[in-house]
Amino acid sequence: MFNGLLKLRNYLTEWIIILSPVLAIVIMYIFKWDFALFISKFIPSLAAAVKAKPGLTFTMNTALIALFMNIFVKLFKNPGKLEIEVKSARTRKDNSVLDIKNPTRRVSLGLECSMNFRFMWLRNLIMSLVDIRLTLHFPHWVDYVVDNPSDFKEGVITKKRNEDKLEISLGQALRKKSKDGKFYILVKISSNAKEAQEDSIISEFELESDKGWKKTIVQILILLFLDFKTGKHLVEGRNDS
Repeated sequence: MFNGLLKLRNYLTEWIIILSPVLAIVIMYIFKWDFALFISKFIPSLAAAVKAKPGLTFTMNTALIALFMNIFVKLFKNPGKLEIEVKSARTRKDNSVLDIKNPTRRVSLGLECSMNFRFMWLRNLIMSLVDIRLTLHFPHWVDYVVDNPSDFKEGVITKKRNEDKLEISLGQALRKKSKDGKFYILVKISSNAKEAQEDSIISEFELESDKGWKKTIVQILILLFLDFKTGKHLVEGRNDS
């Protein structure tokens, strides 16, 4: 859902910039905003110029409204980010092959998560409302173990084998006084399948909160201020020999 909305946001911001002069005129006539009159109250020479040239009011108002619109759009043109990459630690590719005949032979995956909330107030607000979890969903025939758990504090990583997933709390993984950061998790996987299989390890961001309205607010904040990228890693269980 978010990917489609983010594309729509980027599309709209492009057109707002292109059409800002026209939109400024429309907004000025709809809301009857007169910034030139307000500013002229503090600048006598401008007041005289506006009185002598009535057309100057129109020019100033449209220019100022267009300027405000472009500043507003600028916030959304360069958003923060939440990005996940799951790649083979050896080949850096998006797929791995597991040997069904040798289930003790494990393949290493590198999970890299990059975060940049851009604004400290945004990070604090989001984290106060919800717990953002990075979740990896594994096929049921894939066994996994985290190879570097000592790199993180207790409670950051949660293994839920009964649900075939691994959860990482971003609020705990990211330092409290920082609006950005990056961490790396090494996961070793093997196959418990008896026959050839093919599926994907899927990564996603999940919002956890005791109140639905909190999740809604954070979803809006993410839509407005953050770009995010999730992905999947193809896993093949083979029995070639």
